[in-house]
Order: sequence, then C-alpha cells, then structure tokens
Amino acid sequence: MVTFLSLVGFAESSENCNRFNSGFSYGGYCTLEEGVCSGFGEWNIPIIRNQNGVILRDSINIGGFGIQDSVSKNTGGFFLGDKIIFGNDYSNELYSIKVYGFLGTDFYFTEDLKEHFWNKPVVFDSRLGAGFEFQYNKASAFVVEIGGKNNYVLGDSARLEYNVKEYSPFLNVGFRSYRK
Repeated sequence: MVTFLSLVGFAESSENCNRFNSGFSYGGYCTLEEGVCSGFGEWNIPIIRNQNGVILRDSINIGGFGIQDSVSKNTGGFFLGDKIIFGNDYSNELYSIKVYGFLGTDFYFTEDLKEHFWNKPVVFDSRLGAGFEFQYNKASAFVVEIGGKNNYVLGDSARLEYNVKEYSPFLNVGFRSYRK
C-alpha cells in the first residue's frame, strides 16, 4: 500500500515551478521500530502557511501495525494519532526543503486470537522527533522523520499479549502530496 501511495505521489506532477504548494497535504509512511512493523496515512492541515519561512501544521494519523515477539506470537491492531509540526521552509526555483520538529501522541488498539479490540487495554505514546522534507515539484515531497516515543498502558498491562517497551526509537519514511 505504501508503494502504491508513493507512486501516486510521484505521478502528481513533474514540472518545476516558482511556487510550491504548502496547504493541505496527505501522505503515506512506513515505520521502522524495534519489534513492530507498521504503516500509516496522514492528513496535514496548515495552521501557518509558510509565512517568512515558518510552517505550523496539525497532522492527523491513522495506521496499522503488527508485532511478533517471544511473548505474543502474533498481535496486530490499529492506531489513531495527532502531531503538531513546527519548522522552516527553504525554497528556490527548483525545490523546497522543510526542516521541522514535531510533538505528538498515538492511541493503539490491539487484537489477538483470544480477545477483540475493545476488550484490551489501550496503549498510548508521546512522540518527539525531527523531520526533513524534500519537495521536488509543485505537489509532491519525500519525507524522513526520526524520533523517540514513550509508551503508556491504560488498564491492566497483564492482559496485553505483548511486552510494551517503555521507550522506543522510530524512523518514518514516506511521501506527502500537497494541495493548494
């Protein structure tokens, strides 16, 4: 799915232009994290649109994940999240580079063969990280984010079928497609 979304993002437009779109955007990502395989989609709503190089966005995320470790055998689920992005935009005639920091949280709902989503404790995290975005044409950008997260369990953690790590680093790689 991430490959398909990436192809859609690259196929948007191949012409370079003086002004790059910086409004509403959506994207797809693959996340590398210890013991977890996940991917997610995001929708970005601009709060500050490139005013003197400053950007501020609210990003809404939804995704899925799978875990396989010595305790869980196989566990999966989905997550919903939000993050605030704050950074700078450096643009010229050929490209736009955005360097930013972000702060966010995700709520994870898990399921296994014994219990369904709503019978399990909810896991949430707080995330802090930095990102780099290379916008190579009017509407498409390649994105890399790196950071760390603290995980918390709401409810009885003994009922989870996997070990929740207190701290975990992550790497997100994906694309963003911009609208005006």
